[in-house]
Amino acid sequence: MKKKGFSAAFLSAAILISSAQADDQSVTVNVDNFVRAESDLQFQRYVKSYDSFGKFHHNREMYDVNNQITIRANMDTIYSFAIFDLNSPLEIIMPDTHGKYQSLMTVSQDHSITSHYQGKHLFTKESVGTRYVFLVMRTFVDPSDKASLAIAHKLQDAVIVKQAEKGKFSVPSYDEKSLAKVRASINAEANKLPTTRGFFGHIDDLTPQNHLYGAAYGWAGLPEKDAIYEGVTVEKNDGKTPYSVTAKDVPVKAFWSISVYNKDGFYEVNDTGVYVLNNKTAKRNPDGSITINFGNKGAINNIQITDGSFTYTPGGSIQSRAIASGR
Repeated sequence: MKKKGFSAAFLSAAILISSAQADDQSVTVNVDNFVRAESDLQFQRYVKSYDSFGKFHHNREMYDVNNQITIRANMDTIYSFAIFDLNSPLEIIMPDTHGKYQSLMTVSQDHSITSHYQGKHLFTKESVGTRYVFLVMRTFVDPSDKASLAIAHKLQDAVIVKQAEKGKFSVPSYDEKSLAKVRASINAEANKLPTTRGFFGHIDDLTPQNHLYGAAYGWAGLPEKDAIYEGVTVEKNDGKTPYSVTAKDVPVKAFWSISVYNKDGFYEVNDTGVYVLNNKTAKRNPDGSITINFGNKGAINNIQITDGSFTYTPGGSIQSRAIASGR
């Protein structure tokens, strides 16, 4: 049955990729079950990689580019991850950060997303909508400032978790080849759009097609009221032509940043270790503006670009509807 709002490309993917189960009894993924499959697989990987079921795993350093699980992650914050079984209600108490940025995001198995800040928060299966919930905590840090890192660690450790029963984690096994094909098909459509606005948030606030785009293009992205992500693909995208973008007086409440990804939406490991620059870490021009360079070796604020193609995401304007855009 045709779903309202889905493009022909998605319907073709659904036809080409059978919904029958694979030979190894893993569930074959199509456009209809993609969101749940992508979310369950993400949950499973975080449980396995970080031992984060029923408790938080706190990253103490910046995002590890050699262990990338989620597409288009950011490196302006240090992450904390946890997956909980909501058969038992969950209470999270966030500390008073005294102006430092720290957010808590909930992601359901249906990729319904909400955001929370300091204070007490109660989560149940009924309020979240699914049995399992993925919690992502982002705490801002300047990687060049050891004092900033120490403060971030204290804020991570100050979070309180209360749950009577841990429960257990069990999700279906999905065929990752068919999942990857569906994801690529959706992203081919999403990449044509000028913005990701409307991709992330509570499922009731999203159109079916934007909900699908969000799960594929930037799984676990913050809702628009908290962050705006604007993906940009340059005109001559050969991985050799240098580009630059300049921004000044961007009206954000916390910070803005620019990240560079390869054509698949992941960081391409390089020998400089620079993948992201923001208004806290980049060097300013004499007039106070900031110029970010791409593939311009020797220039200030330079981020390497990849052979073949790259995309950059300006903004991620946390706690503001304004977006950082250079012209």
